[in-house]
Amino acid sequence: MGRAARRLTLWILVLGISLLMLGLLGRFIAPVFGRVVDADTGKGVRGVYVVLEACQWTGGPNCVDIRGRASTGPFGWFFLPGAVAWNLNVLGGFGTSWLAVNEGGGGMLEEDGGSSGNIIRYNPLFNHPGWSVGNTRYFPTTVMFDRRGCARAWKAACQYHVIRWGVSIPLIPALDDLDVCARLRDVSLRENCRQLNTYRAALVHADSYEEVQRDRDLCNSVDGGEISKDCLRVLAGHSGGDPAKPLVPEPIPDGMFPDSIADVPVMRNKHCGPRLLFSGLVTCAAGYGQEMPVRQLLVTVYVEEWPDAGKPNEPADWAPHYNDHARASVSAETWPGGGKLLHYRGQHQSFDWYSGDWNLEVVFYRPFSGQHEFVSYYMQRYPSTSPN
Repeated sequence: MGRAARRLTLWILVLGISLLMLGLLGRFIAPVFGRVVDADTGKGVRGVYVVLEACQWTGGPNCVDIRGRASTGPFGWFFLPGAVAWNLNVLGGFGTSWLAVNEGGGGMLEEDGGSSGNIIRYNPLFNHPGWSVGNTRYFPTTVMFDRRGCARAWKAACQYHVIRWGVSIPLIPALDDLDVCARLRDVSLRENCRQLNTYRAALVHADSYEEVQRDRDLCNSVDGGEISKDCLRVLAGHSGGDPAKPLVPEPIPDGMFPDSIADVPVMRNKHCGPRLLFSGLVTCAAGYGQEMPVRQLLVTVYVEEWPDAGKPNEPADWAPHYNDHARASVSAETWPGGGKLLHYRGQHQSFDWYSGDWNLEVVFYRPFSGQHEFVSYYMQRYPSTSPN
């Protein structure tokens, strides 16, 4: 073989190895050219950040690699040049790439482009510095090009496009009037608009019990599934009330704690707490015994109200929880007159039962002759609906 032939063979071998290494370690991410528009008016939206992100399967929880950023021009147009992604972990392989549109931080390090949905689900008011958006008049969105589309994302905050050239990306506006969503021409955008703005509306006003109950209904109407559950979780943490306006204790209902039962007087500590904004729980309590000459507590009565307990989509741990008296033996009994209750015997004795949205617990700290009269008084006032 001549020198020229050997040189050609060597160059072909080098080129082949180079192409093989490029196939193993590199991937070309195609450029993206498109326009961001208002989903309602169809007009271009200026000054919105568009970020091209890629994912490399490294085995870790985060796999975002930002490949380029652009800001939309006067008529909403943007261009992101392609890039070569290098993968030094051959076994890890490559994931996918997507666009993060209108995110303030340019990517929240979430696999499969789920960052836009997370911003909305955990900061729907766009007021948290770590979960911000660029233009607060619009919801952020994720644009997927992978064939799996939005299978692993909240579809209301995700779009799937087959092509990357000349793509039109509608942004859904943040609205005070949900009826505006109904006028969108695209049926799928109408539903996305309704879900996103319903979720947001559930967090706008949450400073009173009445507002929070309305918000709970809004959360349940978002999608009736996982997104509704997320909305309720966020609402539960968000509805702490205005710190400048402390919650006011509820008045004690007439007859809840009479001056005496079985000749045992009520003590000075009878009270009802404030109504909790999210659950609506009101806890009332009173002790019975004597204050003077030596304070002696014989009975404590706890009355809890859980209005509308167990609404749809709400996790089971948000339903009422009561003292299980873990170190006591328990028996289900029927009180004279037909009421069912639980009788706990331990360091103290107590009787527990449900009465509709109420839970009653009568605790006796030492035996005395009036125990039957105490339980009978509250059983008559709050008839048992316990299934036990």
